[in-house]
Amino acid sequence: MVGSSPRLLEECQRLASELKLPLDLDPEAREVYALVESQGMGDTTWKRYGMESFSCLRLYRAATHSIKTGAAVVFT
Repeated sequence: MVGSSPRLLEECQRLASELKLPLDLDPEAREVYALVESQGMGDTTWKRYGMESFSCLRLYRAATHSIKTGAAVVFT
């Protein structure tokens, strides 16, 4: 399946807006990793949707890097 990095970036921005997810968070940060284990809990929308927030941050970073460098985003 082939897609567009700019389109992926737009979708991640839209999802982050709905989740109230700050896109400047580091997806590798301990706080973000911990969200995956505490799915459904938290005082903000993005913390309650930990897996979705983690995935959104990772995809956002990948799309940003792809647009900047021309690299492909590949899932294995």
